[in-house]
Amino acid sequence: MAGESNISSSVFDVTAQKYVEAVNAKDYRKAAKMLHFPGNMEEKAKQKEVRVISESLGILVDELGAFDRYQPGEADRFYSVFIMAGSLDYWSDKMDGVSVIYRVQYNRKGQGYLIFRYAKLHSKLVLRAVEYGLPRAQSGALETIKHLIYRIATEPDRSDAVE
Repeated sequence: MAGESNISSSVFDVTAQKYVEAVNAKDYRKAAKMLHFPGNMEEKAKQKEVRVISESLGILVDELGAFDRYQPGEADRFYSVFIMAGSLDYWSDKMDGVSVIYRVQYNRKGQGYLIFRYAKLHSKLVLRAVEYGLPRAQSGALETIKHLIYRIATEPDRSDAVE
C-alpha cells in the first residue's frame, strides 16, 4: 500500500471486494456510485456522471474482461487508464491519500492491476479513482490502453439526457 493511513487494510479489501463484485455482475452503476462525487455537484450532473462512468466501466470490461481473481500486491511498470467522478480541476488540490494495488487476472487480457486511489477529505478517506492497468512487458499493452482511452473519450453518451 502506498501512502500513509491508520485505517486497516481490511477496510480497503472490503471496498475492493464490493467493487469487483459489482463490476463482475455488470452492475456498473453500483460500482460508479462507490466513487466520491463532489459535494456541490447538482443531482442532474451527478446522474449524468454516473451514467458516463457506468458506460466507461462497460467498455473496460468489454476490452479487458471481468476479474477472474484479484489479490493485494505490488505493481511492476504498467500502462493504465482510470475512472473517477468530478473534474481534474476539482481533484487537483486533493491528491494526498492512499493507493491500494491489487494484482488481477482479467479474463480477456490476462494479468493486470487494479489500483484504488483514495483522497483525504475532511479527515476522511474517500475513493477518488480506480485505475485499470496492464504490465508494460505484456504484448500489446500500450495499444490496448490507448484504444481504451479513445473508446472512453468517444463512446459514452455525454449529453444531458438523464435515465
